[in-house]
Amino acid sequence: MYSCTFGTSASAVDVIVNDGDHNHILEGAQVYAQDLIDGLQARFSEEGRSILASFDIVCLEYMPDDEKKFNEYEDEYGNNELEILIVHYSVLKL
Repeated sequence: MYSCTFGTSASAVDVIVNDGDHNHILEGAQVYAQDLIDGLQARFSEEGRSILASFDIVCLEYMPDDEKKFNEYEDEYGNNELEILIVHYSVLKL
């Protein structure tokens, strides 16, 4: 058994967790993540996955993490992703 603290510095709660509970939570998270991945793959075709992945350009988490790396890619960062989105969303589909 071990203790985990949840909350803020002003108010926190200690939760005692045993290894069985911990493993149960991890297994549940893995099943949830796999179900999510399977659902996305079923909903989006291969082409659709590249469209979905192209939205990563608006997520700051995927940008180069330091100024030197960003400066190397500044002129071309996101160009391929934008091209995929433009091609997909600029075509009139009936």
